[in-house]
Amino acid sequence: MNFDDAPPELIDELNDPETLFDSDPTGTMDAAFAGVSILSILFIVVFTLVVVFIIVVWVRNYRAAKNAGVDIFTVQTDIAAKASKSALLAPAQSKEERLRELDELRSKQLISAEEYAEARSKVLLG
Repeated sequence: MNFDDAPPELIDELNDPETLFDSDPTGTMDAAFAGVSILSILFIVVFTLVVVFIIVVWVRNYRAAKNAGVDIFTVQTDIAAKASKSALLAPAQSKEERLRELDELRSKQLISAEEYAEARSKVLLG
């Protein structure tokens, strides 16, 4: 290669050891990627805040469940089981069924005559 026709600035730059390892001698990369570094920092900050928020919410839920005496990993199943056994979700008994049940309780002498009469009037009144 012949460097006789090369401008002196280029020869000086090639002879300078600091510029030999410079990947962007013209400086165009700094301007092109200036926005990317800001977006990267913004992404990292938002991602970190979201992770911290998730951890805080999980810890608060765990503590609340522990204070209530509920297992955090089975709380949804526990609630579903309690709801399925509740009187609100149970099918309503007809008057005949309730009267039959009262008759059985009275015949087994599990309730007194006064309790039977009171419960029977409540069933019949509705």
